[in-house]
Amino acid sequence: MSLRYHVVSLAAVFVALGVGMLVGATMIGDDGILRQQEAMIERLRLDFDKLARDRDRLASELAAALRFQEESLPHLVGGRLAGSVVCAVVLPGVGSEAVRNLSRVIETAGGRVGSIATVSERALAEVDPLEMAGWMNVLVECDAAKVKAMAGSGLVHVRVSAKEKPGSVVVIAAEPDPAGVSQRAVGAFVTSAKASGLRVVTGWLSMPSQKGQRDRGEAHALVVGAGTIPGAVAAVLALAGADGLFGTPPAQVMLPAVAGSDGV
Repeated sequence: MSLRYHVVSLAAVFVALGVGMLVGATMIGDDGILRQQEAMIERLRLDFDKLARDRDRLASELAAALRFQEESLPHLVGGRLAGSVVCAVVLPGVGSEAVRNLSRVIETAGGRVGSIATVSERALAEVDPLEMAGWMNVLVECDAAKVKAMAGSGLVHVRVSAKEKPGSVVVIAAEPDPAGVSQRAVGAFVTSAKASGLRVVTGWLSMPSQKGQRDRGEAHALVVGAGTIPGAVAAVLALAGADGLFGTPPAQVMLPAVAGSDGV
């Protein structure tokens, strides 16, 4: 729920309480209680006015931050992926907005999303990592007949917008699961892509800060919070050549360090 809803609801409750107490005190006729209630209502009014000002200030700051985000994108990633074709593998639980954000930032960087392979829940339950590695090979080869056959299984939906072979791969997953199913699937795609000589970046929408899950594994880079525009920027910079762990915690830095500067 929005901050506006909470402010209005809280104010309504306090005002109703104050009015009720004021009416009750008036009926009883106790001047001392009446003055106390009037003071309480005035304090509530002042608190409400402050909350309203805070709400307006935060809304203005958010609008400015979103505007800065939009206008700074070309300066952050412009030309980083000029002429590059990227293959995206999307695991279950990743929404369409996350994919749109990543695609948009890749295009702003001058690249193209050549294909998007969306893996189904059933695939995670039924398909072993070896077969998933085979899917990655099909996407890398960009063989139309094999891609059509793979999509025909109903286990993975494939959308191809460029017939050129990709130069890099980004694998996006929602969150590591206790059973390790998502991690194994990600690992299969990453290992296969690297064996084909491609640059590989993994992106997780979120990741618990636990020992053993901070390592990026076989991928060149790992981005946490990849569904957001800042996370997509980090993923693009990683696709362009930055190695490491970026994004939201457990990552310690959101973006790769600027070339020539100190930092991780």
